[in-house]
Amino acid sequence: MSPRHPDRHQQSGASLVAVLWLIGFLGLAILGTAKFVTLDTSWATSVKKRAEAKNLAETGLALGTHPRVKSGDPLLRSFDPETETGYEVRITSEEGLIPLNQVLLSGRKDCLKRLFELWGQHPDEATSLVDALTDWIDADDLSSLNGAESSAYDAAGKSGFPFNRPFASLGEVDLVIGMEKLASLNPAWKDSFTLWSMGQIDLNEANAEIVYAAIGTGDPTRAEEFVLLRDGADGAPGTPDDQKFASVQSILEFFGAQADPGNKLLSARSATRRVYSQGLFRGEAVAISETRRSNLLLWRREH
Repeated sequence: MSPRHPDRHQQSGASLVAVLWLIGFLGLAILGTAKFVTLDTSWATSVKKRAEAKNLAETGLALGTHPRVKSGDPLLRSFDPETETGYEVRITSEEGLIPLNQVLLSGRKDCLKRLFELWGQHPDEATSLVDALTDWIDADDLSSLNGAESSAYDAAGKSGFPFNRPFASLGEVDLVIGMEKLASLNPAWKDSFTLWSMGQIDLNEANAEIVYAAIGTGDPTRAEEFVLLRDGADGAPGTPDDQKFASVQSILEFFGAQADPGNKLLSARSATRRVYSQGLFRGEAVAISETRRSNLLLWRREH
């Protein structure tokens, strides 16, 4: 008998399957490579755009931190709408915010309590929170009437607190017992406080809420009227039509209040500049904030 040979049609079919499998494999490999190249190109483009946006933000920041450049200067904004490229700078004052450590150390609990109640916190809760903030920064382990020292933190599962020193960052304030409730009422509470000012509140720079809390008289509506008058017809701070008050006494007269010689918290001028600069390059945005006093850099954040 002659030896049996494999059917040539079977051999051809097997070869065809192998070729098709190889083509499919190569196709997937090419597709994967193309996808990787596309992602890599997209990533590189994004990195370049962010770098350009940061450079523009730094340009704006350099202008904003120059001592001769004032809020409202045309140099503080440059933007090309066709390419979505440029920068915008805002100059504000650190003294327009509440100096948290100084307020607590000087015993001005009333200022904080009024502000917390204005944000919707119950008076009893506001009192407890202010006492807890005070206990955090004092040097002893003696609890205030409604405050919280180490035993209260241990019971709450927060051993190791409080630090019994002034706050080094606003992030530390989140650790204080009771702050979570306030944060739920006003998630942007940090925007009202500073640790970098000279320790006074400039009523020519503060918003209506802070003015009301600092003055301690009248009502929030009167503080809003003061800010409208101070900011001029355009309603925007830092513009040429602003009506700045010359002294704390003239501001208190607006509120019908008498000056308290012992109250060193109020001021009508600033010494610490905060500059916010945002750079935009083809839709990519980078913002940089700096706080400076004269040429001294106190704080910087990129966001």
